[in-house]
Amino acid sequence: MNKIPAAPRVLALLATLAGLSLPILGAAPAEAAVACQKYVATNGSDGNPGTKAAPYRSLGTLSANLRPGEVGCLVAGQVYQALGDGNGIIKGSGVAGSPIVITAEGPGATLQGQIEVRDTAHDIDITGLDFVGYPGRKGAGILIVRGDRVRVLDNDISNPWGNCVIAGFRDQLDEYAAVLAEDLQVRSNVIHNCGTSPEINYGTGDAGESGAHGIYLNHTRNAVIADNVIRDNKYRGLQLWPSNLGAQIHHNLFARNATHLNIGSSLSCTGACRTTGRAVTGTQKAENTDVHDNIFMARVTDWRPSQNPSQVYGFFPAGSPTYGNDVHHNCLAPGDPALTGDGFAAHDNQVVSPTFAGDRLTATSACRGKGPASIQPDGTTPPQPQPQKAVVDATVTSTAKAVKGAGIVNTTGVGQTVANVVAVGRSVSYPVSIRNAGTVTDNWSIADQVTGVQGYRWTWTLDGRDVTSLVRSGNLLRNGVAPGATVDLVLTVTVTATASGTATWLLHGVHNPLSDGIRDVVRMRVTRK
Repeated sequence: MNKIPAAPRVLALLATLAGLSLPILGAAPAEAAVACQKYVATNGSDGNPGTKAAPYRSLGTLSANLRPGEVGCLVAGQVYQALGDGNGIIKGSGVAGSPIVITAEGPGATLQGQIEVRDTAHDIDITGLDFVGYPGRKGAGILIVRGDRVRVLDNDISNPWGNCVIAGFRDQLDEYAAVLAEDLQVRSNVIHNCGTSPEINYGTGDAGESGAHGIYLNHTRNAVIADNVIRDNKYRGLQLWPSNLGAQIHHNLFARNATHLNIGSSLSCTGACRTTGRAVTGTQKAENTDVHDNIFMARVTDWRPSQNPSQVYGFFPAGSPTYGNDVHHNCLAPGDPALTGDGFAAHDNQVVSPTFAGDRLTATSACRGKGPASIQPDGTTPPQPQPQKAVVDATVTSTAKAVKGAGIVNTTGVGQTVANVVAVGRSVSYPVSIRNAGTVTDNWSIADQVTGVQGYRWTWTLDGRDVTSLVRSGNLLRNGVAPGATVDLVLTVTVTATASGTATWLLHGVHNPLSDGIRDVVRMRVTRK
């Protein structure tokens, strides 16, 4: 794949608010030329071959004609328009590890209108673009991500008329079909001035409020928001609502948003869900959100203060548990409520003003190492942790002490099967270990599926205790399984005189909630001798 320049595209943050001097972040270094395989332009045609001289018109045709690893470009020096005419819909896909790339050929290419990655599209990099908004389209997002494994890298994104980035879709009351966006990455962007146009009449109640966020994670799993500057957005810099699992939010600079970060739920929607003329309560929530090493500063405190009470806000019913949401090791601004609401834990945060020398943190700043790479004193990139993942990995040990299934995850037992031929009256035992191979504490249910077992007797034991009935009914539950921890069972099978043929046991280790579809299966076969 052609390498896309990764230098952050950073706009000036010149201002002094509340006694805090914000950095002046200059223009990005000159970018290397991009090798483009196909081109798109407003004056193009989808009947063209997609060359620079004869570009396509739509991003749909451009993306559909890119092979994995290839680059499609907006022609340099032009404004590309996608103004509700279908030309901004990305339909093509790459493959895991080799995305297709949508970028600019060179300086001066801007994108006006709305881009949407369809839910059937996946493995796409959107990088190096200047998004300038959708004039007059009040409340609309300008980059809508429905597909999986989409990376939004090194862009300048602004939309005074509404939201900037929206990912996934889930209605707070589940009255419409949901669209889950998995493994989204938003890195090294400047996302600013979203929803700030005086043309927008926000009204009261629900009207217009959700048209003013920098990033709006609506329904995502394992999203990563890292190394960005998120500033000057009318409402929330980053909004998680109503349903997000395992988001990682780290090494960002948040400045001059009404709320920098909202970790939300629809568990108590009265007055917050869409106007229905009735009190409503939803079931969706943010879970296992990890927020660390960010800088929060210079919040705007005079716009709807009742809805924007602090720098980080947990929109959950009072007294809610944390649901695995963790806010830690961040820099928070002094003199401004830092952490309010419920639904998250907070620890090891600093309430301190970052100090800058020009456009970078000073070497002695208490916030050094937090925020994006572009503001670090030495320009080094902060550590980039891997996205949080729920992974169940089951193994089974044969009678010859061979472990089958390590690192193999499937729902059929292929590659993780043991088998024996056993005489009548004899027994065989198979140790089964289910390991949390992910990066988050997980909750599991464990169940078996059996075929051909007439004439065979069997038991499942856990720590010497008979748990057969629990495994059979799917009610063997294990909550709070830490990364690297295991649940160890033993299947013991006895062959009786009435047994015939081959009996099969499939043991399912299943992540909860079941709807996520994360599980692993090992298979044991016993044949009467």
